[in-house]
Amino acid sequence: MQYEELQEKFIRIASYLDEKSKRLWCANEALTLGWGGVTLVSQATGMSRATITKGIKELTGELDIPNERIRRQGGGRKKNDSRHESST
Repeated sequence: MQYEELQEKFIRIASYLDEKSKRLWCANEALTLGWGGVTLVSQATGMSRATITKGIKELTGELDIPNERIRRQGGGRKKNDSRHESST
């Protein structure tokens, strides 16, 4: 029963959350469930266990929660200008 409830809750809210918020929401749910919570939340939401574990560490203060950036600096695609400078 918990699996379906988690899945429904996540589907309802997921479109309003960014990556960090999803990670923290899943971590909070896993903490609430206790033993086996990480696995259950992972299966219900499709989020990796490592990501949920990272969120738990952020919520419990073992890791700092990034304030401004969602991804690490330098991540993502590079601008077209920087990839093709030699061709201009």
